[in-house]
Amino acid sequence: MATRAFGLAGVLSCLAVMALAGQALIPALATDFAIRETAVQIGEGRVVEGQCKPRLGLVDCRTSIRYQVDRGGREFSRDLHYLFTDVNFGGHAATVLADPTRPELGTTDLALDTLWNRALTLAVIAVALLAGLVGSARLLLGGGLWQTARRELDGKVLVPVPVRLSGTQKGAWIIHHKDAGGRVRSGIWPASKAQPLWLGGKTILAVMPAGGGRAVPMDSALSWLDLTEEERRQVLAEALRPEPLLPDGLRPSEALRPAA
Repeated sequence: MATRAFGLAGVLSCLAVMALAGQALIPALATDFAIRETAVQIGEGRVVEGQCKPRLGLVDCRTSIRYQVDRGGREFSRDLHYLFTDVNFGGHAATVLADPTRPELGTTDLALDTLWNRALTLAVIAVALLAGLVGSARLLLGGGLWQTARRELDGKVLVPVPVRLSGTQKGAWIIHHKDAGGRVRSGIWPASKAQPLWLGGKTILAVMPAGGGRAVPMDSALSWLDLTEEERRQVLAEALRPEPLLPDGLRPSEALRPAA
């Protein structure tokens, strides 16, 4: 349950940050791209208030501008938010610009000077958030996978089986094993920082229903399936006893190992 809770919290956090970043940064970026070739300095324009702060290697600028394209004409105002990468964390000056044909789209020279920088910065942030979202979703769904496995195995006679740990991927174990029909089956199991119960080589211990089904890998403490102490002793005894030879002269765990 804790794994799923962390996953859910991660998913909600990533979605919230995506929504806030999109609402704050994308509108100004989109309009700046639209007027980047036509914006000119406005004589009747001023920065009402503005501040740029360094944040984690980025510069976060928030500014409010007011301007009139025509003297004595309508006054426009905009609140702008920029985020860009800059090694210079000193002061940043800004001059008000606008497109005379679309006066409502006001901006600053600082915004246009850092336009592509802002776009690239936002893209990198989006990729990082997507990676976090995918990772959190894996935790959320992974917790569900363990819950499903527990329900499938509840009340059934379990037998230990050797499975091959063919790799790990972002805290998950990738396993392969042969079912009763000799077909190779695979599975990806979230494992966090747990250690498998090694049987030798790349072979680890798993359990499955006596009548066949999904093989569920076990951690070194045999704690994932809430086994009783007696069940733990039985599984360990079965797993560690000498294995019978197969017709080709190999033991079952050896048959699952990749060729040297």
